Amino acid sequence: MTEEERLAREKNEEEVEKEGKEGKEEFAGEIKNMGILDLTGLENAEKLQRTSRLENIGTILVPENLLDSLMNISMKNVGSITPIPSGEKYKIRTGQITLSANFLASGEEDTLLILSGQIILKEPPAKIGFKGLHIHGQLIAPENSKDVLDQAIERFSGQILYYQGKNPKTLTGDQSFTRKFFELIEEPVTLILVGDSRIEGSIPDDLLRQKIADLIIVGELKAEEEVVPVLQLLSSSVTGEISAL
Repeated sequence: MTEEERLAREKNEEEVEKEGKEGKEEFAGEIKNMGILDLTGLENAEKLQRTSRLENIGTILVPENLLDSLMNISMKNVGSITPIPSGEKYKIRTGQITLSANFLASGEEDTLLILSGQIILKEPPAKIGFKGLHIHGQLIAPENSKDVLDQAIERFSGQILYYQGKNPKTLTGDQSFTRKFFELIEEPVTLILVGDSRIEGSIPDDLLRQKIADLIIVGELKAEEEVVPVLQLLSSSVTGEISAL
């Protein structure tokens, strides 16, 4: 073996050893500040047992057989925990998701669809092609999709909000609306507001009635005091509050 080959081999051995150490330390101590922590590659609880704390994590994906071990770890500000069934073929969608009826209808018959986060369905599916649905979080769906979804949902933790109108328009985050916004709406909409929103100024009752087919609030909606009653009347679901400015 030449000197160059010997040095290359030693360097490679050092890198392999370093990678091994890093892999063992990956779950040691605290794990913080992650949108998604994917633990589905773990085969046993050994690495989890070296973890002392989980903090500021949006979603944790964990094999179902390791869920009890995960729950023994100290946690702070963990959004959701999604158990993944062992031995199943699955697809995962996480975060804020808008699903089409076609996507749900064309799913594989041998595959579970696992949804974690805030899921919005804008049109009712004729069927669910997937083997089943596991939902962890909040599902917002048309009221006439209830029967199809009820038959497909195998596991659920969270909240389902059904809206009555058509033509859904979803707005997230901090939003501010004026009379001009409602005047520009050509056909009545189902207005889905996620976050903190405000309606500025005095809006005529008949204008709101003409333009809003249904109102879904997830968060807080503030408006002038005289506008609040009609908003309360138009809303079919409020997870939060409609209040005066």
